Amino acid sequence: MRTAVSIPDAVFEEAERLATKLKISRSQLYSQALAEFLARHMPDRLTDAMNQVIEEVGREVDDFSRRAAREVLLSEIEESQRDFQAGRCAPATPDEILRDIS
Repeated sequence: MRTAVSIPDAVFEEAERLATKLKISRSQLYSQALAEFLARHMPDRLTDAMNQVIEEVGREVDDFSRRAAREVLLSEIEESQRDFQAGRCAPATPDEILRDIS
């Protein structure tokens, strides 16, 4: 869909620079930015969609899903540790987090 909007010149210029840096079109940049904004400000929509998927596929967790979830969690833990080392969050070790969710 095509639409016209008015935005401040400074925002437009920053968006142009970012689109160039990311090698995407201005339309793609605005579309992605608006989608992220909507997701952040309409969390119930995401929760409703996730609940719909759970209803369709069921609540049973198979071994593959369990292993995949563990890999994602471990990746998140590693990122959290990097954030802690950079002074952006409180400390937690992978063993502490895994023990708490086991």
